[in-house]
Amino acid sequence: MAMNLYGRANRLKRSDFIDAGERLGVGARPMRRMIDEVCDVSTTWIPRCAEIGFADRDTERLIALLTARAESLTGS
Repeated sequence: MAMNLYGRANRLKRSDFIDAGERLGVGARPMRRMIDEVCDVSTTWIPRCAEIGFADRDTERLIALLTARAESLTGS
């Protein structure tokens, strides 16, 4: 999520990605499905952040950030 998407660079939400997909010719339904698949699999990645080797505080911040971003994609 470190990208500029049609003028938005921060706090990208599910609707922003769906809109971008539609602008590129991908319908809302397949975009929702792709976003859901990424969010579903991310539930296995986030708990593994400690394996990266960051300091505990940095790991906690990373987990919080990834959790918040995943949650922003699961809403409408």
